[in-house]
Amino acid sequence: MTLQEAVRLAKLQQYGDALRIFDSLYDADEQQFGVWELFYYSKCLRKAQHFSRAVKLNRLVYISMPENEPNRNAYAWNLYDLYVKQVDDRRVDEPKMFKIAAFVIEMTTQDKYSPYERTVFAVLKHLKSKGSPPWHLFMQWLGKLDPSLLNKDPIGITDTSGVVRELASPFEEWHYNRVIGLFGLEQWEACIAAVDEALQAIASFHYNHHIWIRIKKAVSVSMLGDAEEATRQLEQIGIESNHWLAYHELFKLYSQLGDKEKALRSAAVALLSRSGESKHKMKLLLELGAMLEELNLKREALQHYSLVRDLRAHNGWPLIERLVSRITSLENETGLTKAGNPRELERYWNSLRLSKLEKSSGIVQKLIGEGKSGFIAGDESGAVFFRASDVIGKARSLLVGQRVSFYVTDSYDRKKQRITKQAIEIRIIE
Repeated sequence: MTLQEAVRLAKLQQYGDALRIFDSLYDADEQQFGVWELFYYSKCLRKAQHFSRAVKLNRLVYISMPENEPNRNAYAWNLYDLYVKQVDDRRVDEPKMFKIAAFVIEMTTQDKYSPYERTVFAVLKHLKSKGSPPWHLFMQWLGKLDPSLLNKDPIGITDTSGVVRELASPFEEWHYNRVIGLFGLEQWEACIAAVDEALQAIASFHYNHHIWIRIKKAVSVSMLGDAEEATRQLEQIGIESNHWLAYHELFKLYSQLGDKEKALRSAAVALLSRSGESKHKMKLLLELGAMLEELNLKREALQHYSLVRDLRAHNGWPLIERLVSRITSLENETGLTKAGNPRELERYWNSLRLSKLEKSSGIVQKLIGEGKSGFIAGDESGAVFFRASDVIGKARSLLVGQRVSFYVTDSYDRKKQRITKQAIEIRIIE
């Protein structure tokens, strides 16, 4: 067994066989290893995920030959995996992570061979995860990336269950991070411009990024004093996407404007939306509970507070002393205990959602897609589209000619890309 044989095997990508030889020879006499033998040894260690040992060898090569680009990149990749890459079940040593990340950026260039880009994005992810992100530092790190060098193609991966998924491109991630960074810094005009630029530059978004940044733009417009335009934008986003966050922002905006009726309806639509988990809507539930208390609707306020309490307990989160105190006080005032029944609250939210919609009746005119959707001819209006999922009751499908009652709301036709009307809360008239 010789060093030449180990190097040969490493070049043939027979890393396991090469590693056994390298280990044996290094233990016997490490002085016989030159720069390139150390480099290939470190490569084998990396393949075996022995990152700490690989880093030590890379450091030796870097000290004696800092201009060696393959080793610089290998050194950087091992440091990235060891100290920078985010692992959910690992506590981050933040000072060390920042120090190592800065060294990786200094040692490498932004290209496909180095972990330069991944390092910056990992730092950005970590900074975003903080309760109060340091947005100035966030934008400093974002500024280390040249967007013109970022890949614009989505990333295809196969997850652990064998499902092929598509991730956002680095170019899309850069634009998204730029928007939220500027928003966090309250640079409203710059944020609006960044959103417009992103929408022009990216043809197809991932993870609802296009919805999130448009919401940021609308809120920025509101912060600049144009509440009317902000509400128009948020209503448009809500109709197009039915995303709960657009309606949450509408709730807050209408609350500030003193229009509690519209605020209540917006909150109801947000809470009924299938987007977002209940645990993500706890802040909205608390805000809505506070508004209901202001309106002297103590029973309804208690129900919302109680649901938050139950959600926190379900997720293993500590209870908030102020919340528990408020619940106890309202229970004493109303005589109601064990409030927070989700089904009962859904009925209440639905009543708020429908409160300003006109109830209509008509006949099922046409069915599409095996009855999954179709059109209803209204008694006093033209044909209106419906989905079977909006049929209330045991019969989840309709028959042509059946009489039904329904409400009409705004909807969005994705094929024609325009706002249209849709029947909801459909009930068969016996």
